[in-house]
Amino acid sequence: MPACEIYGVRLAASGLWPSLGRSGGDVTTAQHCRAEAWLDRHGWLAIDPADVRKVVLEQKLPANSPPIAALADTQFGGAEGNWAGYNSVPRIALKGAPQQPAFRFLMYPTAMTPSRVIDSVDPANFAYRISSREVGV
Repeated sequence: MPACEIYGVRLAASGLWPSLGRSGGDVTTAQHCRAEAWLDRHGWLAIDPADVRKVVLEQKLPANSPPIAALADTQFGGAEGNWAGYNSVPRIALKGAPQQPAFRFLMYPTAMTPSRVIDSVDPANFAYRISSREVGV
């Protein structure tokens, strides 16, 4: 079954479980990878077993409990609208990057000098901030 990963960030509060969203402002640590699978009769279908597992662990609920079953029903074939994807391309080679293999994915910001790529998950040497806010239309 064809499937893909989509990297993104939670931007707003969740109506399902508090830990599955952010209420805006600083969302620097709200990156989240979701998946989609291809079904011939339906096209790309959102699936997110990671969020189901996250709630099982955080709430200390049995995986077969009614609240978890209800969450699984929403996460297999649907997605809450509080998340924005920004990358789904695997094996990315950045133009001008020093000699190195392609990145497996870009989920976190990336920085480089002419001689090296800076470790973006090393907080002592690399810092960034992602923020969100609701805008009116």
